[in-house]
Amino acid sequence: MKVLALRMDRLGDVLMSLPAIELLRKSLPDNELALAVKPEVAEAIRPYLKSRSIQEWPVRNGQLEWTLARPQAAVVLNAAPRAYRQLFTKRVPVRFGMYSSLPSFLFLTDGLRQRRSRADRSEAIYNAELVASFLTSQGKPADFAGEYSPLVIPEDENEAAQAGRVLQELGVSGPFLVVHPGMGGSALNLSVESYVKLIRTAQRQHPFPLVLSRGPAAADRELTERLSQALP
Repeated sequence: MKVLALRMDRLGDVLMSLPAIELLRKSLPDNELALAVKPEVAEAIRPYLKSRSIQEWPVRNGQLEWTLARPQAAVVLNAAPRAYRQLFTKRVPVRFGMYSSLPSFLFLTDGLRQRRSRADRSEAIYNAELVASFLTSQGKPADFAGEYSPLVIPEDENEAAQAGRVLQELGVSGPFLVVHPGMGGSALNLSVESYVKLIRTAQRQHPFPLVLSRGPAAADRELTERLSQALP
């Protein structure tokens, strides 16, 4: 069985989906596995995909390109409405995902109800629960009990050198802790006070220099500035 996973939104969301992709890979070691993400995101995670023998499914302008053989099953972690429709019109036999939007009810064959906008758990947990439910529906063991192991994305030498130059310009050397408080607005975000509490807890466990990663939105810039003022 060939399985296609779809996560066609932002880099941060895709990174939070990798534990679910890892669960899929470990639970289906002999199956073909492909991942559909935006081209710029695929470039960032390509070393991981190669290390796990996961194909890159081409995406252009928010649509799936059908240059690869049709999968027997698709797991939709996130996709635009047109991608749901494409899976249906291409007659992918099993179309599993999160029941939330109208296209999900129209075009999925099976799925799971989740209310991610409440943000009562990590996005990584939501994704892993969805994949575990898919595996169970296919009669496959899903070794997931609400926790997941940390992942390491293999290093690309050129990209590592570029990142090193950026960190050097910021005056950061050695291990560091990075926090990205920005978000796209699809769920509830933490307050400044909650971020401060989270960061201080993390720094007690990992006493490294802190780097705040800022998104492109004006709200992200404001939040990052407020955090910088609130932290010592």
